[in-house]
Amino acid sequence: PKNPLGAAVDALEGGLLPFMVFALFFGLAMTMIEPEKALPLKEFFEGMFAVSQKIIDIAMRFAPIGVFALVFSTASLLGFSAFQALGKYAILVLVCLAIQLFVVYSIALKLLAKWNPMDFFRRIQNVMLTAFATASSNATLPVALESAEKDLGLPRDISSFVLTIGATANQNGTALFEGITIIFLAQFFGVP
Repeated sequence: PKNPLGAAVDALEGGLLPFMVFALFFGLAMTMIEPEKALPLKEFFEGMFAVSQKIIDIAMRFAPIGVFALVFSTASLLGFSAFQALGKYAILVLVCLAIQLFVVYSIALKLLAKWNPMDFFRRIQNVMLTAFATASSNATLPVALESAEKDLGLPRDISSFVLTIGATANQNGTALFEGITIIFLAQFFGVP
């Protein structure tokens, strides 16, 4: 991007790709200079990352209160009959996400990574519970980073790079969820 700071601001509004390209080149350039010159910048970014993860952790502690308020507001506006349709919608989303997780990913783990899917899922159960509870890749990232290193034995450099990009770029569960949501909303409001 012409303006990396502008791209960072736009990233919060859906324009993430230019900022990701800038970050990739910035990171590559950091690895090409003398390590002692890059150390203060690296420590700064590690500190910013730790602070950001703590902010997300605090926000996730308040999430149940927000969810309760949204459910209460919906019930007061639409009545409890809307919850029957929402229940069917939620079940459909969960079934489709379960197929994605336990069928598609299991096949990929078995054929591409040569891992036993049951062993893999057992090792990352904390990550899956956090992901299910928060429905957010970014909120799950700190737990995933810890689990990748401790439970799966992956090198920190590789797991932090792959998981950080994957939390943003690998949105197949989100795409599935949004597709079902669009169809549900159209049916709910009678739009063909």
